[in-house]
Amino acid sequence: MENEKPSWMHHCELCLACLHFCPVAAIQLEPKTKKRGRYKNPSVTIADMKKQRGE
Repeated sequence: MENEKPSWMHHCELCLACLHFCPVAAIQLEPKTKKRGRYKNPSVTIADMKKQRGE
């Protein structure tokens, strides 16, 4: 996050994790994702995703 806005730093792989993990559904890919449901796998955490990326 930079200045309370998401920053992908040119490393986006379009996994859509940011879209699905956003607690207020503020991140949209296109207008068609607005007002659509979100899915968060209960077995996957943000820490798991960071670990996979080597962070």
